Amino acid sequence: MGYTHGYSPSAPLGQQSEMCEECLGYWREDKLMKGYWWQCENEKCDNYRQRLEFQDVFKYEVVAVKDIGQFIRIHLFPSGWDQNLLARKCAQCHGNSLRITYEYERKTDLEKLTLVHIVGIGDAKWLGMMWESIAQGSESEPWFSFNYLYGKGSFGLNKAVALSRIDLKSLFVLYTQKVGLSQFP
Repeated sequence: MGYTHGYSPSAPLGQQSEMCEECLGYWREDKLMKGYWWQCENEKCDNYRQRLEFQDVFKYEVVAVKDIGQFIRIHLFPSGWDQNLLARKCAQCHGNSLRITYEYERKTDLEKLTLVHIVGIGDAKWLGMMWESIAQGSESEPWFSFNYLYGKGSFGLNKAVALSRIDLKSLFVLYTQKVGLSQFP
């Protein structure tokens, strides 16, 4: 059996042998998404701007969460995209100031972005999502990105998603409902 570059959506979950070695790496335990972490936004906290890994933030939870893909699948998606889950209590300062942070390469700069909102459409196998983030260190306009998750891992988060006009409208409507706006900006 030959390997294909990329993940074949027609392949059943668990049949990673149909992927090339590079793509297979996304599914291995030792290659979890390292580009997403939690950090405290309280300037007076000892954890301010420190990287806290998912497994450390969720170590006392009933269900262990190792990466952002699992967080979305285990907590956010089943909750109906409860936006309150995106701000967690910091063990150091006890404020609801822990937020997911990630790095994004824009032009030649590496920007640190803090997630503010995530909404999505789809099912347990495929989720198309819209993320609203704020660049750290600036009072700029929010940034919106469109990502997806396929399967049980974090595959798709670093790839663009193609959406139909109807899917895009559904995301905008869901966003306005979850954020409490009358219409999408």
